Amino acid sequence: MNNNVNDKILLPNGRAIERKYEKALIMDEAYQNRYEELIMNNTKGGAVLMYVHSKMDENGKLVSNLDCIAEALNFSRSTVARAVAFLKDEFSDLVAVDKQHNVSRFSVDTRRCFKA
Repeated sequence: MNNNVNDKILLPNGRAIERKYEKALIMDEAYQNRYEELIMNNTKGGAVLMYVHSKMDENGKLVSNLDCIAEALNFSRSTVARAVAFLKDEFSDLVAVDKQHNVSRFSVDTRRCFKA
């Protein structure tokens, strides 16, 4: 086992684990359970949240318009709009969604889910 600090991922609880991946999404257990519930019950919403996770910055933020998300996921704009509304209404504990003008702002609580 290499003891180089760059080969470790520091978890929110202060524990360090060995880095095994270039990029990884780390979730606490409750977040992961809700994430799995979302994916099992609404695949379009799950796909949108996966997109948010893949594009969010280190602060858990993503600013995007629905057209960009629709193009990236090969969905219609209305499908993405319905998925975002569903996330906002039913899964706001996973991602907060705020809309300003024609742009959606997504925020993930980095104490519960973060990119490492």
